[in-house]
Amino acid sequence: MIIYPAYLLVFLISLIIIKLYSFLNKENEYHLWYLNIHFVFQLITILNLTFLLMFGLKIPLMILLFVRYLSFLFFFLHLKSILENKRARMTEVYIITCLVWTLLYSLNTSGIRIFTFTEQQVVSENIIGFVTTDFIGKEDLLIFCYLIVIFLIGLSFSLLFKIEKGGVSDKKKKVIYNWFKSYFLLISLSSLFSFIALVFILINKKNLFL
Repeated sequence: MIIYPAYLLVFLISLIIIKLYSFLNKENEYHLWYLNIHFVFQLITILNLTFLLMFGLKIPLMILLFVRYLSFLFFFLHLKSILENKRARMTEVYIITCLVWTLLYSLNTSGIRIFTFTEQQVVSENIIGFVTTDFIGKEDLLIFCYLIVIFLIGLSFSLLFKIEKGGVSDKKKKVIYNWFKSYFLLISLSSLFSFIALVFILINKKNLFL
């Protein structure tokens, strides 16, 4: 059996989740709980990719997009909790986002859409667990997802600057900066470029970067 990197990531992220859970206590659970949930959703994403590679099985598109959204959302809430020194609460904005997402999915599924990338045959490609053909007729949903991911990434980076100016200890700042450089920056770029790749394949510009 071929050992894909996704298989190794499943093992690695599972270890991170177990380790974070063991670190949880009354003093740090207000922010580490959010970070742990972030990795749970990351694990679901990688499991989807693994099952797709091994068995051709995949999570339904709408659920997979929610998983990606919640992954970035909980990382943002983790940082916000550190800045506020208490557990950041979920606001109505996040619920409204989910409602808009559901509405767009329903409209696109019924044939109502604002953007149409292509009416030609699209090659079926696996882009980090997303199958390109699943987005045919759901272009509005893809654009909305891309904008939401950019928005959450931007919010997370803005919190980084606020943490720099806020009353966070130097030791904790160093840990956060290391997370950003070695982890969050990489997954942010990966997510942004994967959505760009999806768009270019859907408009039959697959060879644009070659």
